[in-house]
Amino acid sequence: MAAYLDRELVGIGGLSVDPFTHARTGRLRRVYVTPASRGQQIGKKLVSALLAHAALRFETVRLYTDTAEGSAFYLCCGFARTEDAQATHIMQLTNL
Repeated sequence: MAAYLDRELVGIGGLSVDPFTHARTGRLRRVYVTPASRGQQIGKKLVSALLAHAALRFETVRLYTDTAEGSAFYLCCGFARTEDAQATHIMQLTNL
């Protein structure tokens, strides 16, 4: 998924089946917002759109981040921390 501002690409993010769990778990991947566009809610809107898409197929979404900034961002997006070797954050979606 991509985010554009004034026809300029300012953010990207992906979603796939989490390879470390069962098929009803999605994995949020590679969410990036250009430095000049940060602080404008673009990242939150992008994650929200990815989660809406995830809710069509998955019960849970997990992700891995290795930065404190990333962790704080995902906590603000509604994720909870998880203690797992392959994931740092998790969100339970509405059951299908």
